[in-house]
Amino acid sequence: MLTFAQPLWLLAGLFACIGLALFFRYLQKLRQAALERFVAHQLIGRLTGNISTGRRRAKNLLILLAVLLAFAALARPQYGERWVDVKRKGIDLLFALDTSKSMLAEDVKPNRLKRAHLAILDFVRRLDGDRVGLLPFAGTAYLMCPLTL
Repeated sequence: MLTFAQPLWLLAGLFACIGLALFFRYLQKLRQAALERFVAHQLIGRLTGNISTGRRRAKNLLILLAVLLAFAALARPQYGERWVDVKRKGIDLLFALDTSKSMLAEDVKPNRLKRAHLAILDFVRRLDGDRVGLLPFAGTAYLMCPLTL
């Protein structure tokens, strides 16, 4: 069964697509008005004879579809229901990694940031059953990689 973790994004996507479709229609009217304002009426057909309105409509429909699919992805579709209890033993480790420009100093080779990266990778490869997370910071800390299973 298909469910959505954040179904309000679908409603927002619907409103965004309606607004975008109205905007495309408004642009079409603006183009037509500009053409009528600057070109003699009897020349419009000859000047716009090779312009494909079908291609423009197809392009607009593809843009609308892309926006709709982006909002559908934001709604986080979820298929199936199966809860699994995971029994694990071990500890939770969270690595705080300084990513400021001072870590690019080359007092250790290749530089401090790369050396810390290699040390963390080496440490993680030795773990068995432990959860690991990464908290890079440069002034303000943001969790980039939550604890894994």
